[in-house]
Amino acid sequence: MLLVKMSISNNILNATLDDRTVKTSLNRGLPQGNVISPLHFNAFITDLFNEIDVGNKSSQLLAFADDLLFISDSEKIAQDFCDRLNNYCQKNGLILNSHKSFYISKYPCVLSINKIPLLQKSRFKYLGYAFDVDGLLERQNLSLISQRVKIYEKNIKKFCKNNPNTTTNFKISAIKMFLLPLFDRIHFLLDKPDDNHANLLYTKTV
Repeated sequence: MLLVKMSISNNILNATLDDRTVKTSLNRGLPQGNVISPLHFNAFITDLFNEIDVGNKSSQLLAFADDLLFISDSEKIAQDFCDRLNNYCQKNGLILNSHKSFYISKYPCVLSINKIPLLQKSRFKYLGYAFDVDGLLERQNLSLISQRVKIYEKNIKKFCKNNPNTTTNFKISAIKMFLLPLFDRIHFLLDKPDDNHANLLYTKTV
């Protein structure tokens, strides 16, 4: 808890204006780029996964901070997710940004949030992974990415062992605990026949 408190209190931001540096105190929120910011948000929306029934054979939900990716093989299920997510956000003081939400689909369909139609795209990127209507692009690079993740994990363990500094270890551990399992989950979900999931829906809360 002490480490969490240190990250959200007494923050001083330095900004360069012309040839001088201006210091500004941050009295609320987290500085941009703060390493525990995604973890804070995911802790806040932990009950989202319990309230919205996902994780079955026909749908999956991925979350990294306020970037959500919903995968489904049904327009009805995808729209139901939009409605449930919008209701969840309203109950918890969040706003679902329909202007930053979009979807791709193999088949004709229309998805909306709060009766506002979402933009349909032909491709997009999520955490560095590119998708189009046929699913994950550059599928042949998955094995290479997986190898790099394993090397990254090995280097993290070595770095933590050689650097007992608590603050540094806390930041590295946060990356290790959250990012690496997410990479593994994306590999598991998306390295499947393309027809398994017809709809990819990206949403963002602000």
